[in-house]
Amino acid sequence: MAGREARFNYPIMLDLCGRLAVVVGAGPVGLRKVRRLLQADARVRLVDPLLAAAPYPDPVVESLGREFDPADLHGAYLVFACTNSSQCNRQIVVEARQRGLLCNRVDRAEEGDFALPAVMQRGDLTLAVSTGGGSPALAAELRDRLAEQVPESWVFSLALLVKIRQKLLTVEIGDKYNQQVLRRLMLEHLLPLAEQGKLKEIDKL
Repeated sequence: MAGREARFNYPIMLDLCGRLAVVVGAGPVGLRKVRRLLQADARVRLVDPLLAAAPYPDPVVESLGREFDPADLHGAYLVFACTNSSQCNRQIVVEARQRGLLCNRVDRAEEGDFALPAVMQRGDLTLAVSTGGGSPALAAELRDRLAEQVPESWVFSLALLVKIRQKLLTVEIGDKYNQQVLRRLMLEHLLPLAEQGKLKEIDKL
């Protein structure tokens, strides 16, 4: 809804593997979206007149070197309006909503459907900070400060906890095991040993 306050307060992690994301606008912001989407194994369709002369360097990206056409949204899962034209971005949002698609509008986040957090990713460990679209710069600063507090040993610990949980978790004791045993194992034993690199002690534990 135009003019509403930015209140993006429902965080979610999406599985974009093999799903189509349409990015309209191949400027610096749009290209950042493309790179992040590719990291998530999404299929990407990029639309911008500039691509007529210089298509996106990775052939996995569908490059359409022309102005946006509503038909570009066919088959999309997510839409990103990243052009330098406010009018065009507004049209993209309207067209996306008519098709039941969620759209991120970069110039006026509050007029889109979702905002992206500032993200740090190490392996399967993701740290995301959001200000509800109000101040991306502040979100990025806070992400960087928090990232300094996350040692690399946590990535190893995460991989190990996943394997332990997959092996031992059962339907009968699932909730208790996940909430009590794994949490105690992680906080009281595993993380300290991982930070010290004591692999033999971890194996014994």
